[in-house]
Amino acid sequence: MPNQMGDVPVTYANIKKAQKHLGYQPTMRLKEGISSFYEWYKKMYHS
Repeated sequence: MPNQMGDVPVTYANIKKAQKHLGYQPTMRLKEGISSFYEWYKKMYHS
C-alpha cells in the first residue's frame, strides 16, 4: 500500500530516555495495550 498524506515514513520508538529521566516503566504488554485501545475505541466511537 502506498503512503498516504501525513504518513510518517520511518519511526524509531525508544523509551530509554523516559525510563532514565522520568522513571517511566510500561505497565502493559503491547498486545494487551492494542486490545485495550481497540475496545476503548469501539466504545467511544462505534456505540
